[in-house]
Amino acid sequence: ADDASTRTQGYAEIVERFGSAKELPSALIAHARQNKGNGNGVYNVLVVLSHIDLKKLDADIAEVRAFASEARAIGPRTAARADVLLSRL
Repeated sequence: ADDASTRTQGYAEIVERFGSAKELPSALIAHARQNKGNGNGVYNVLVVLSHIDLKKLDADIAEVRAFASEARAIGPRTAARADVLLSRL
């Protein structure tokens, strides 16, 4: 979505509805990697990953770290959000 309020509503709904799905982290990362040109989308994947309990989901933390590191190259705003995610791991 082009506007921030729609994106915010979208990631809140994803966290609420799918936040306990074990496959969510890998699915989000795969989608973001396929759509690296969508900076807002990559940023919002970082937001969602920051707001779910990755350890509870037994997520591949190495994959999450690698994705966050890759995402840092998109720009300063995304790099800052990647740092937030990395600090929560």
